[in-house]
Amino acid sequence: MVTPLNSLLIYMEHNESISRSEMLKWGKNESRGIIGKMEAMSLVKRKDDEFRLSKNGYEYINNTLENLHVGTPHWDGMWRIVSFSIPEKDRPKRDKFRRFIETLGMRAFFNSLWVSPLDIKSKIAKYVKANFLEKNVVTFEVTQNGTFSNTENLRSAWDLNPIREKYLNFIEKSNEILKSPERSDKYLLKLHIFEFATIVQEDPNLPIEFLPRDWPFYRAKQMYKRLRSAVVG
Repeated sequence: MVTPLNSLLIYMEHNESISRSEMLKWGKNESRGIIGKMEAMSLVKRKDDEFRLSKNGYEYINNTLENLHVGTPHWDGMWRIVSFSIPEKDRPKRDKFRRFIETLGMRAFFNSLWVSPLDIKSKIAKYVKANFLEKNVVTFEVTQNGTFSNTENLRSAWDLNPIREKYLNFIEKSNEILKSPERSDKYLLKLHIFEFATIVQEDPNLPIEFLPRDWPFYRAKQMYKRLRSAVVG
């Protein structure tokens, strides 16, 4: 489901601007909170009672839409392992690092070990260096042997059911939109495409060897292409 903030951003992108009176569609109090958050994130610029996307706002949208071009990788047979120890006094830094490796698709296997089948070494190394964590983070690679030979056991670290449900809901809603008069509403189509991009962003993008045969991403991707055709058509 698209957040109110994202729906307002896409509305601005589609219409170039939005007036304060138009924002009442999102509710008086809620729209005030959304705009406040947008301004705090430097996503919009204001002129009198009119709001437009800022450069950061367009980048926010484009960075999210970049997820639509991500392909499904094949596994090279290597596991990437991260172990980190960041003291309690640096808890914000520790929490931020944990969120970062989660966005890369890593999941906790043991309490102190995070694992991924994706080749993300360079991204982690860049983050670690930029945040002065060289003494707190260890990364290494292993092949399928010993503890890491049980692929099924490791696969259970990723709960794919929530993402599966989101893909299935997207497919169902897309069918409904494309069969209804709403298919001519380009703002609604753009909003739905953006929703798909946010789902892909949440997807850990596991190698195809780790996905169930009936994984709905591929059907959802076809639906996205039909929606895109309706936008440009």
